[in-house]
Amino acid sequence: MGLIDGIKSAAGAAVDLMTALLGQYWFLFAGLFVFNIIDLLTRWYCCKFNNAETTVLREIIKKVGYWVVIAMAFYIAFVFKNIGNILGIDLSFSIGLGWLVLAGYLINEMRSVLENAVKLGWGAPKLLLKVVRKADNAIDEAEDEKSE
Repeated sequence: MGLIDGIKSAAGAAVDLMTALLGQYWFLFAGLFVFNIIDLLTRWYCCKFNNAETTVLREIIKKVGYWVVIAMAFYIAFVFKNIGNILGIDLSFSIGLGWLVLAGYLINEMRSVLENAVKLGWGAPKLLLKVVRKADNAIDEAEDEKSE
């Protein structure tokens, strides 16, 4: 087995593992993780570039907190769905809760990376910023509808 075949096998195994752990939409979770890392790096560099104070540990703890809230949102949706089934109550409104929270954090990280890029002078296309802003507004509206 050559190097390329080994890399393909390892990548396939990683995708299989992620799918088994996180389901068919594992790439959304992976995307959030990648944006967490990029945001940490760009925020750190931005602070160094502008001689501002930053605490990387505080930022890491904040990112871990995001993942805790996401896990709680998925668990709460799962619990409500099952309790509703047991009690014969329609609690189906809670099904999208975890996905809405995940989407909200994903958009927040994307926006933060873009803001850091602008601060660093790298620029960001206005269209990209506009699309992220529209997605954020759509998620906010969906969250408002779910909470009513």
